[in-house]
Amino acid sequence: MSQTTLLTAKEAAQRLRIGLWTVYKWAHSGKFPYVSYGRSMRFRAVDLDRFINRGVVDISADRQVLRKLKSKN
Repeated sequence: MSQTTLLTAKEAAQRLRIGLWTVYKWAHSGKFPYVSYGRSMRFRAVDLDRFINRGVVDISADRQVLRKLKSKN
């Protein structure tokens, strides 16, 4: 069985470099999933990594769009 790394809200905040209350707010709003662990929340490291990767912007794609826009003018 594969081992899943579960992080506390504080550890998730440190990993994402955001505030603790932002972690709670984003989790409750559905921005990323959490595991209910007793009376506390735990966050899977893999889910946080996916959340981070969703925000990565491909700069080369942006440059291609800008070139197309400039060529139309």
